[in-house]
Amino acid sequence: MKDALAKSVVRLQTLNRARSDILAAHYAQAEQEAMAELATHLHEPLFVAGVVAYWGEGDKLHKNHVRLTNTDPEMLSMFVNFLYKYGKFDRDDLRLALFIYEDLDIELCKQYWTNKTGITRVHKPQILPSRDKQRRLAYGTATVIVMNTYFKKKLLLWIDQILKMVLNTVPSEEEINQRP
Repeated sequence: MKDALAKSVVRLQTLNRARSDILAAHYAQAEQEAMAELATHLHEPLFVAGVVAYWGEGDKLHKNHVRLTNTDPEMLSMFVNFLYKYGKFDRDDLRLALFIYEDLDIELCKQYWTNKTGITRVHKPQILPSRDKQRRLAYGTATVIVMNTYFKKKLLLWIDQILKMVLNTVPSEEEINQRP
């Protein structure tokens, strides 16, 4: 019995190492594709806007979630178009998560965000306690979600590369002080 258990453990470890190697190669391919796509799309406004929006508002902690949260429906609509064009996702791949106040009409909020983003698959809304009746959001906040580690790797690489490009063009303090 102990011998069979030991063989099983070794077999699982071998399978895990092989799976890890396959995933590493897969993600290396994603990075190569991302660099080529960056060169191709760098001067396209939707591409840059989508990457920069994700840099500012997107989830960078989870490795397989691409999530962007905002209160502005136009921002989320732009990001959805970015996902369709550059992520090659279709409508069934995308989900919405809503965060709404307890005194708002849930169905009205769902309909509002669905109409604004075109996403019809909506998670059960998170209900938030209402604090300030005068400054609250009329339809709450929405999050566009897609689960795809491959695209997330590309997106994070695009952010990193665009940030490097921008920072390399920003004059240093010394250069600013030398100007007449």
